[in-house]
Amino acid sequence: MIAHEINNILTPFGAYADLALKHFDDQALVRKALEKAVLNCQRATKVMGSMLALANGDTQQKQTVRLGGLIDDVFTCLCRDFSKDRIQLVIDVPEDLEVHVVSVQIQQVLMNLSLNAREAMLTSGGTLSFRAYRDLDNTIIEVADTGTG
Repeated sequence: MIAHEINNILTPFGAYADLALKHFDDQALVRKALEKAVLNCQRATKVMGSMLALANGDTQQKQTVRLGGLIDDVFTCLCRDFSKDRIQLVIDVPEDLEVHVVSVQIQQVLMNLSLNAREAMLTSGGTLSFRAYRDLDNTIIEVADTGTG
């Protein structure tokens, strides 16, 4: 499991660094690739901190954050534009929907679900949907894809 989590972080980081090297003459593209590499590096630090805290039995601080922002961050960190794989993203999350969570943990779950969905739809494309809403005192997050399996 730990190797899987580390791989999910290192793969986009390496891809952005590689993109910057291949298009070294395109300053705008290099800058964008390096900014995303830095974001992934920061995310890696948070994930590793979360894993260390879990291993040490520490509890992590929850924060109130905008759920849509967390979902946006997941796709900002991914190196692959899903539309290039003929995968349409549908995000139905109210702009003002806030959740009280450990952000890095929710992002990891959403990233893993997204990568698994992408893998299931690589051959034929499809739709990956995120829907969230309030149900009394809870926030419901639904993730669905049209892939096989």
